[in-house]
Amino acid sequence: MKHKVFLPLLTLLIALTIIVVLHLQNKEPIKFDKPLFIAHASGGINGLTYLNSLEALNHNYQLGQRFFEVDFNWTADGQLVLIHDWKLSYKRLFDIKTQVAPTEEAFLKLKMNFGQTQLSLTQFAQWMETHPEAIVIADIKSGDNAKGLLKMLKVIKDPYQRIIPQIYRTKNYQKIKDLGFAGHNIMYTMYRTMKLKDEIEFIKTHELFGLSIQPQKPYFEKVLKEIGELEVPIYILTLNDLEQFNELKKKGVDGLVTDFLYLKDNEILTQ
Repeated sequence: MKHKVFLPLLTLLIALTIIVVLHLQNKEPIKFDKPLFIAHASGGINGLTYLNSLEALNHNYQLGQRFFEVDFNWTADGQLVLIHDWKLSYKRLFDIKTQVAPTEEAFLKLKMNFGQTQLSLTQFAQWMETHPEAIVIADIKSGDNAKGLLKMLKVIKDPYQRIIPQIYRTKNYQKIKDLGFAGHNIMYTMYRTMKLKDEIEFIKTHELFGLSIQPQKPYFEKVLKEIGELEVPIYILTLNDLEQFNELKKKGVDGLVTDFLYLKDNEILTQ
Protein backbone atom coordinates (compact mmCIF):
# COMPACT_ATOMS: atom_id res chain seq x y z
CA MET A 1 0.00 0.00 0.00
CA LYS A 2 2.84 2.40 0.88
CA HIS A 3 4.44 1.79 -2.51
CA LYS A 4 1.12 2.45 -4.27
CA VAL A 5 0.82 5.85 -2.52
CA PHE A 6 4.49 6.74 -2.98
CA LEU A 7 4.57 6.26 -6.77
CA PRO A 8 1.79 8.77 -7.58
CA LEU A 9 3.41 11.31 -5.25
CA LEU A 10 6.79 10.78 -6.90
CA THR A 11 5.21 11.20 -10.35
CA LEU A 12 3.53 14.42 -9.23
CA LEU A 13 6.79 15.76 -7.79
CA ILE A 14 8.65 15.04 -11.04
CA ALA A 15 5.91 16.73 -13.06
CA LEU A 16 6.01 19.84 -10.86
CA THR A 17 9.80 19.98 -11.15
CA ILE A 18 9.58 19.87 -14.93
CA ILE A 19 6.99 22.66 -14.92
CA VAL A 20 9.17 24.86 -12.70
CA VAL A 21 12.25 24.25 -14.87
CA LEU A 22 10.35 25.08 -18.05
CA HIS A 23 8.97 28.20 -16.41
CA LEU A 24 12.43 29.38 -15.45
CA GLN A 25 13.75 28.67 -18.92
CA ASN A 26 11.09 30.92 -20.41
CA LYS A 27 11.27 33.69 -17.81
CA GLU A 28 14.84 33.96 -16.60
CA PRO A 29 16.85 36.68 -18.36
CA ILE A 30 19.89 35.57 -20.31
CA LYS A 31 23.05 37.52 -21.01
CA PHE A 32 23.05 38.56 -24.65
CA ASP A 33 26.12 38.49 -26.85
CA LYS A 34 27.22 41.96 -27.89
CA PRO A 35 26.71 42.46 -31.65
CA LEU A 36 28.88 44.65 -33.85
CA PHE A 37 25.79 46.13 -35.54
CA ILE A 38 22.24 46.89 -34.42
CA ALA A 39 19.68 47.55 -37.17
CA HIS A 40 18.29 51.05 -36.64
CA ALA A 41 14.48 51.44 -36.76
CA SER A 42 14.27 47.83 -38.03
CA GLY A 43 17.04 48.57 -40.54
CA GLY A 44 17.09 50.41 -43.86
CA ILE A 45 15.92 49.11 -47.21
CA ASN A 46 16.19 50.57 -50.74
CA GLY A 47 17.97 53.61 -49.33
CA LEU A 48 15.07 54.36 -46.97
CA THR A 49 15.34 54.74 -43.19
CA TYR A 50 13.07 55.06 -40.14
CA LEU A 51 10.59 52.58 -41.58
CA ASN A 52 9.97 50.14 -38.72
CA SER A 53 8.16 48.05 -41.32
CA LEU A 54 7.62 44.37 -42.01
CA GLU A 55 9.69 44.55 -45.20
CA ALA A 56 12.60 46.29 -43.43
CA LEU A 57 12.62 43.61 -40.73
CA ASN A 58 12.54 40.78 -43.27
CA HIS A 59 15.20 42.34 -45.49
CA ASN A 60 17.69 42.96 -42.69
CA TYR A 61 17.07 39.60 -41.07
CA GLN A 62 17.91 37.98 -44.41
CA LEU A 63 21.13 40.02 -44.51
CA GLY A 64 22.10 38.47 -41.20
CA GLN A 65 21.09 41.17 -38.73
CA ARG A 66 19.79 39.74 -35.47
CA PHE A 67 19.60 42.77 -33.17
CA PHE A 68 16.88 45.25 -34.13
CA GLU A 69 16.30 48.64 -32.54
CA VAL A 70 12.57 49.15 -33.07
CA ASP A 71 10.53 52.29 -32.41
CA PHE A 72 7.18 51.90 -30.67
CA ASN A 73 4.57 54.61 -30.24
CA TRP A 74 1.17 54.80 -28.55
CA THR A 75 -2.08 54.94 -30.46
CA ALA A 76 -5.12 56.96 -29.40
CA ASP A 77 -6.64 53.85 -27.80
CA GLY A 78 -3.55 52.96 -25.77
CA GLN A 79 -1.95 50.33 -28.01
CA LEU A 80 1.63 50.09 -29.25
CA VAL A 81 2.44 50.19 -32.94
CA LEU A 82 5.71 50.43 -34.84
CA ILE A 83 6.41 54.03 -35.86
CA HIS A 84 9.05 56.55 -34.84
CA ASP A 85 6.71 59.50 -34.30
CA TRP A 86 3.33 60.99 -35.16
CA LYS A 87 4.89 64.06 -36.80
CA LEU A 88 7.47 63.83 -39.61
CA SER A 89 7.47 60.02 -39.84
CA TYR A 90 3.67 59.87 -39.89
CA LYS A 91 3.54 62.42 -42.71
CA ARG A 92 6.39 60.88 -44.73
CA LEU A 93 5.21 57.29 -44.47
CA PHE A 94 1.45 57.79 -44.74
CA ASP A 95 0.91 61.27 -46.21
CA ILE A 96 -0.98 62.24 -43.06
CA LYS A 97 -0.82 65.94 -42.20
CA THR A 98 -2.29 65.75 -38.72
CA GLN A 99 0.02 65.06 -35.79
CA VAL A 100 -2.67 63.33 -33.76
CA ALA A 101 -2.18 59.62 -33.11
CA PRO A 102 -4.89 57.39 -34.66
CA THR A 103 -6.43 54.32 -33.07
CA GLU A 104 -4.66 51.03 -33.66
CA GLU A 105 -7.41 49.90 -36.04
CA ALA A 106 -7.22 53.13 -38.05
CA PHE A 107 -3.41 52.94 -38.20
CA LEU A 108 -3.44 49.40 -39.55
CA LYS A 109 -5.95 50.37 -42.27
CA LEU A 110 -3.67 53.09 -43.66
CA LYS A 111 -1.68 52.51 -46.85
CA MET A 112 2.02 52.88 -46.13
CA ASN A 113 4.24 54.54 -48.72
CA PHE A 114 7.24 52.94 -50.48
CA GLY A 115 5.53 49.55 -50.68
CA GLN A 116 5.96 48.98 -46.95
CA THR A 117 3.67 47.39 -44.37
CA GLN A 118 3.08 48.82 -40.90
CA LEU A 119 2.80 46.62 -37.81
CA SER A 120 1.05 46.52 -34.47
CA LEU A 121 2.80 45.13 -31.40
CA THR A 122 0.80 41.91 -31.76
CA GLN A 123 1.86 41.52 -35.39
CA PHE A 124 5.47 42.24 -34.45
CA ALA A 125 5.27 39.54 -31.76
CA GLN A 126 4.12 37.11 -34.45
CA TRP A 127 7.08 38.12 -36.60
CA MET A 128 9.41 37.51 -33.66
CA GLU A 129 8.00 34.02 -33.23
CA THR A 130 8.73 33.13 -36.86
CA HIS A 131 12.22 34.68 -36.64
CA PRO A 132 13.52 32.99 -33.49
CA GLU A 133 17.02 34.52 -33.57
CA ALA A 134 15.78 38.12 -33.61
CA ILE A 135 16.38 40.31 -30.55
CA VAL A 136 14.54 43.61 -30.16
CA ILE A 137 15.98 46.73 -28.54
CA ALA A 138 12.65 48.25 -27.57
CA ASP A 139 12.56 52.03 -27.95
CA ILE A 140 9.22 53.20 -26.58
CA LYS A 141 9.06 56.79 -27.71
CA SER A 142 6.50 58.42 -25.46
CA GLY A 143 4.39 57.74 -22.43
CA ASP A 144 5.20 55.16 -19.76
CA ASN A 145 8.17 52.97 -20.74
CA ALA A 146 7.35 50.37 -18.10
CA LYS A 147 3.71 50.26 -19.18
CA GLY A 148 4.79 49.54 -22.74
CA LEU A 149 7.17 46.79 -21.65
CA LEU A 150 4.37 45.20 -19.64
CA LYS A 151 2.38 44.92 -22.86
CA MET A 152 5.37 43.32 -24.57
CA LEU A 153 5.78 40.81 -21.77
CA LYS A 154 2.25 39.61 -22.46
CA VAL A 155 2.54 39.08 -26.21
CA ILE A 156 6.20 38.30 -27.03
CA LYS A 157 7.14 34.69 -26.37
CA ASP A 158 10.11 34.20 -24.01
CA PRO A 159 10.32 37.98 -23.53
CA TYR A 160 13.34 38.05 -21.21
CA GLN A 161 15.30 36.22 -23.87
CA ARG A 162 14.12 38.42 -26.75
CA ILE A 163 13.74 41.99 -25.41
CA ILE A 164 16.39 44.56 -24.49
CA PRO A 165 14.64 47.62 -23.02
CA GLN A 166 16.07 50.98 -24.02
CA ILE A 167 15.98 53.82 -21.52
CA TYR A 168 16.73 57.55 -21.75
CA ARG A 169 16.57 58.36 -18.04
CA THR A 170 18.51 56.80 -15.17
CA LYS A 171 15.38 56.88 -13.01
CA ASN A 172 13.77 54.27 -15.28
CA TYR A 173 16.50 51.69 -14.66
CA GLN A 174 15.06 50.27 -11.44
CA LYS A 175 11.52 50.37 -12.80
CA ILE A 176 12.61 48.15 -15.68
CA LYS A 177 14.49 45.80 -13.37
CA ASP A 178 11.36 45.50 -11.22
CA LEU A 179 9.61 44.06 -14.29
CA GLY A 180 12.11 41.20 -14.29
CA PHE A 181 14.67 42.50 -16.79
CA ALA A 182 18.32 42.04 -15.83
CA GLY A 183 20.45 45.17 -15.64
CA HIS A 184 22.95 43.69 -18.10
CA ASN A 185 20.14 43.54 -20.65
CA ILE A 186 19.17 47.22 -20.50
CA MET A 187 20.41 49.66 -23.16
CA TYR A 188 21.08 53.20 -21.97
CA THR A 189 20.88 55.97 -24.56
CA MET A 190 22.66 59.29 -23.97
CA TYR A 191 20.35 61.17 -26.30
CA ARG A 192 18.58 63.48 -23.89
CA THR A 193 21.47 64.02 -21.50
CA MET A 194 20.77 66.60 -18.81
CA LYS A 195 23.35 66.03 -16.06
CA LEU A 196 26.48 64.58 -17.63
CA LYS A 197 28.40 63.98 -14.39
CA ASP A 198 25.51 62.07 -12.85
CA GLU A 199 24.97 59.98 -15.97
CA ILE A 200 28.64 59.02 -16.23
CA GLU A 201 28.56 57.94 -12.59
CA PHE A 202 25.41 55.93 -13.28
CA ILE A 203 27.08 54.12 -16.17
CA LYS A 204 30.11 53.34 -14.02
CA THR A 205 28.05 51.84 -11.21
CA HIS A 206 25.29 49.92 -13.01
CA GLU A 207 25.17 46.84 -15.20
CA LEU A 208 24.12 47.64 -18.76
CA PHE A 209 23.81 45.87 -22.10
CA GLY A 210 25.42 48.86 -23.71
CA LEU A 211 25.49 52.61 -24.12
CA SER A 212 24.39 54.33 -27.33
CA ILE A 213 25.54 57.87 -28.05
CA GLN A 214 25.74 60.31 -30.95
CA PRO A 215 29.30 61.32 -31.92
CA GLN A 216 28.23 64.89 -32.70
CA LYS A 217 27.25 65.52 -29.09
CA PRO A 218 29.59 68.01 -27.34
CA TYR A 219 30.17 65.57 -24.48
CA PHE A 220 31.06 62.60 -26.73
CA GLU A 221 34.84 62.74 -26.26
CA LYS A 222 34.47 63.14 -22.50
CA VAL A 223 32.23 60.07 -22.29
CA LEU A 224 34.73 58.00 -24.28
CA LYS A 225 37.53 59.10 -21.97
CA GLU A 226 35.53 58.42 -18.79
CA ILE A 227 34.03 55.03 -19.61
CA GLY A 228 36.06 53.76 -22.55
CA GLU A 229 37.97 51.34 -20.33
CA LEU A 230 34.84 49.86 -18.75
CA GLU A 231 33.18 46.65 -19.91
CA VAL A 232 30.09 48.57 -21.09
CA PRO A 233 30.01 48.44 -24.92
CA ILE A 234 29.70 51.83 -26.60
CA TYR A 235 27.44 52.01 -29.68
CA ILE A 236 27.31 54.97 -32.04
CA LEU A 237 23.84 56.20 -32.94
CA THR A 238 23.26 56.37 -35.96
CA LEU A 239 26.12 55.79 -38.43
CA ASN A 240 26.42 54.29 -41.92
CA ASP A 241 29.98 55.29 -42.80
CA LEU A 242 32.49 52.43 -42.52
CA GLU A 243 35.55 54.67 -42.70
CA GLN A 244 34.25 56.84 -39.87
CA PHE A 245 33.41 53.74 -37.85
CA ASN A 246 36.98 52.46 -38.21
CA GLU A 247 38.27 55.78 -36.88
CA LEU A 248 35.85 55.67 -33.95
CA LYS A 249 36.90 52.12 -33.07
CA LYS A 250 40.41 53.43 -32.47
CA LYS A 251 38.89 55.71 -29.82
CA GLY A 252 37.11 52.88 -28.02
CA VAL A 253 33.78 52.55 -29.81
CA ASP A 254 32.53 48.94 -29.92
CA GLY A 255 29.65 48.95 -32.41
CA LEU A 256 27.04 50.82 -34.38
CA VAL A 257 23.33 51.37 -34.50
CA THR A 258 23.14 51.50 -38.29
CA ASP A 259 20.70 51.63 -41.18
CA PHE A 260 22.77 49.99 -43.88
CA LEU A 261 25.95 48.33 -42.60
CA TYR A 262 25.89 44.60 -41.90
CA LEU A 263 28.25 41.73 -41.28
CA LYS A 264 28.53 38.69 -43.55
CA ASP A 265 31.21 36.00 -43.27
CA ASN A 266 33.17 38.35 -40.97
CA GLU A 267 33.20 41.02 -43.68
CA ILE A 268 31.52 44.40 -43.20
CA LEU A 269 29.24 45.22 -46.12
CA THR A 270 26.81 47.99 -46.94
CA GLN A 271 23.45 47.82 -48.68
